[in-house]
Amino acid sequence: MTQKIHLPSVDRLLQQLAGSIAEFGRQPVTACVRAELAAAREGLLGGLPAPDEADLLAAVRRRAADAARPRLRPVFNPRGRACVRSST
Repeated sequence: MTQKIHLPSVDRLLQQLAGSIAEFGRQPVTACVRAELAAAREGLLGGLPAPDEADLLAAVRRRAADAARPRLRPVFNPRGRACVRSST
């Protein structure tokens, strides 16, 4: 017997993420919402309890902030000098 999964919709979560949308943009935040909902669905199928809406919102905010953070790594040019390069 299948069990109905109760998770909020993407639109419902986006309505509560106006600050994150203003800071990071609608497309990246929407992608983060979808990724968190997919992870929650996967967890439910694996037997984990459903996260509450506040936990989902916090996870989306963390994911969006992490995705927006620049990632720099040292690289060396042909002369052996260290340079900094973005890994995105």
